[in-house]
Amino acid sequence: MSAVPPKSIRRVVLCPLAVITGIAAVIASPFLLLAAALIDLVVRKHWRTVRLTALGILFLAYETMGLLALFGLWLASGLGYAIRRPRFRDAHYALMRWWLNGIAGSMERLLALNIDVDRQPPETGPILVFSRHAGPGDSVFLARGIAMDYNRCPRVVAKQDLQLAPFLDVVGHRLPNHFVNPNPDDGTSELAAIGRLATNMRENDAVIIFPEGGNFTRRRRRRAIGSLERRGHAKMADQAREMPNLIAPRPGGALAAIEAAPEADVVFVAHTGTEDLTTLAKIWSNVPMDRTLRAAYWRIKPADIPTDRQDRIDWLFGWWAEIDQWIDANRP
Repeated sequence: MSAVPPKSIRRVVLCPLAVITGIAAVIASPFLLLAAALIDLVVRKHWRTVRLTALGILFLAYETMGLLALFGLWLASGLGYAIRRPRFRDAHYALMRWWLNGIAGSMERLLALNIDVDRQPPETGPILVFSRHAGPGDSVFLARGIAMDYNRCPRVVAKQDLQLAPFLDVVGHRLPNHFVNPNPDDGTSELAAIGRLATNMRENDAVIIFPEGGNFTRRRRRRAIGSLERRGHAKMADQAREMPNLIAPRPGGALAAIEAAPEADVVFVAHTGTEDLTTLAKIWSNVPMDRTLRAAYWRIKPADIPTDRQDRIDWLFGWWAEIDQWIDANRP
């Protein structure tokens, strides 16, 4: 069963609650920041409490402004009547870019992060983005990079739990995205939904998939290897053991996207710098982080993608092995 409340509850309860909380946080921000500063004067931890308090206030402010803008677009579209039309779709993508850039920029400044990305120059045409998933915020930085640096309109395959974040929930359902159950009873419908997401892509569209299915942890890596062994995939289990920095990719979603969009290039994304931030306690103890997050992009043309299903699975695991080696060479 999903832990996410029904859509009606999320719209009637969670969205107004987020707006009220955001407004209250902004009004109370001088007092909250003063209290945080007094704490930091005592503990002397490089203004850690101030930084995280300011980040929380900014997040709630962006969430509130984003939700109010979404409500305004709903009114302007005739109470949702024309919400799917191209001009409103473009307006939603512009709003999403603003939100992503604001959140990512706030994280960079307040957490003392530097982003170093080695990416190929953007070209025309739709792309399928297959990225590793590790650490908090990596999906925000990735989506911002695809939306702004690659000038694409992201279609994201995200965990269904993200629907608990009101802005992402609303904008995510108005634009082409899919909130996936990472452990469904029957994965056929999920793969079909990913295939539909990658169908009829425009020149500036990008489908973003995280084949590992979740943030990297040692426990998840061991579970993935055990799952491959139980299902009789001994070769893939052995390959996964040779990748200490990654979870074995689940090929179903990636292959469904490739089959649905054979004309699209594939972009593999590696990044490193946040894999140790696996708990709130570790995040707290590392602020300010004062570190560089490194990332690299590789773009593959359709002609270089295998056509046989098993060859595509081997190809995906081969690229994951390349990403694992890149992480070893580039970890801060």
